[in-house]
Amino acid sequence: KGDTLVGFNAAGLRDALSELDWVKEAVVERELPSTVKISIYEYKPLARLNDEDGLFVVDNTGHKITSIVSEEFKHLPLLRGEESAENAAELFGLLMEKEIKLGADVVEARYIGNRRWDIGFASDVWVRLPETGAEKALDVLKQLNQYKNVLAMEGTVIDLRLEDRIVLRLPENKKIEERIL
Repeated sequence: KGDTLVGFNAAGLRDALSELDWVKEAVVERELPSTVKISIYEYKPLARLNDEDGLFVVDNTGHKITSIVSEEFKHLPLLRGEESAENAAELFGLLMEKEIKLGADVVEARYIGNRRWDIGFASDVWVRLPETGAEKALDVLKQLNQYKNVLAMEGTVIDLRLEDRIVLRLPENKKIEERIL
């Protein structure tokens, strides 16, 4: 305060701000005689990414925003698998379109073989999506859940990879009557 803006280095300040983890873009403008306007655009966190380099918060482009310790950002789903961060935006967009809540319902997503997803739900149910036709598979999942409440069947694996059938793997501790849908 009180310094002159004549020698003020707006580009240097912009570059320094852009170096901060959460800053996607910074705009610094001088307005003579006495004003500096700073606009900062932050990354929007999409998920946590667990890869060989550690645990990170990532945005919808797969950009690693910052490294985190395990308890931070626990409300965000966890991504695993090679190139999972780069492909997560499409999956999460599809899940939101189908009104499946990220973080509350979906707690983990694994990108398998750079081609398909396994989705882990808070109820300890895993859903295996096909390589193609994930949208249709999620429609089937919603119907199954509506009629048989399969997403509440703790420990169940719902395999939707085959077009002509659904494979349910129920926990062995379930009684036979409970295992029949």
